[in-house]
Amino acid sequence: MSRWDGSAAKLIAAARQTLATTAYDDLTVRLVAKEAGVAPATAYNHFKSKQHLVAATYLDLLENNPIQDQPAADAHERLSNLFTRLLGLLDNCPEIAAAATVAMLADQPDVKQVRTRIGRLMRANLSKALAPDGDVDERVLTTLEIAWAGALMRSGLGHIPREQATKELNDLAHLVLKGSQ
Repeated sequence: MSRWDGSAAKLIAAARQTLATTAYDDLTVRLVAKEAGVAPATAYNHFKSKQHLVAATYLDLLENNPIQDQPAADAHERLSNLFTRLLGLLDNCPEIAAAATVAMLADQPDVKQVRTRIGRLMRANLSKALAPDGDVDERVLTTLEIAWAGALMRSGLGHIPREQATKELNDLAHLVLKGSQ
């Protein structure tokens, strides 16, 4: 269930649809508001900029698509499942992934708040994959957080395909887990 309701939910849905046919550079809050049937002033009350709207759309995508529901025997397999499902989700919504890569870097307070929420969500998912019982080595968790962010950035900027990012993350997870024992 989405954390957004009313006109904010309409704007998030319209942003997803609009990004499917409109380049990020051409996207505006006004355009999304028109698509959502919402007054521009209402849209700006919810989302202060297109970067904020796109970051919130990305957060909504992550929150509404459970990514950690497959049981696995060990931490490496759980991490592999997590990376595969996350990057697969982004493959299914490449326009949101590409737009979010740019939008998430905005130096705006509202975007920073969304970025923090996304970071917490990713940290929780990585932590659960590492140790469902909660006994996580913070060094390993932090290393995987940094690796995930780097892989997402490299993939989002088109430097590597998502399949390669998944493989590299899985290889790195194996090395980190092996080295932490």
